[in-house]
Amino acid sequence: ADIKQFIPFAEEACKYLSASPDPYHAVQNSATKLESNGYVQLSKRNPFTDTVQPGGKYYYTVNKTALVAFAVGPNYKAGNGFKIIGGHMTPPT
Repeated sequence: ADIKQFIPFAEEACKYLSASPDPYHAVQNSATKLESNGYVQLSKRNPFTDTVQPGGKYYYTVNKTALVAFAVGPNYKAGNGFKIIGGHMTPPT
């Protein structure tokens, strides 16, 4: 594969890292990107059971330094279980 094809991705990653010098900025920048892709912010103060629906995309933050995002499959039915994929990032502070 030609390395030039990866330059746009690397440039976007550099923009994100430059704009995210600490956890607060990283969470805010990630939340903005999620919202621009159809994710809805949840409040930990309210039960998710009335809000989360099959086919929905959601996120919430913890102390503005951690972000949890998830999507519910369109065919999800309560009691069928679910799968979780996790990730972690540390901003370059």
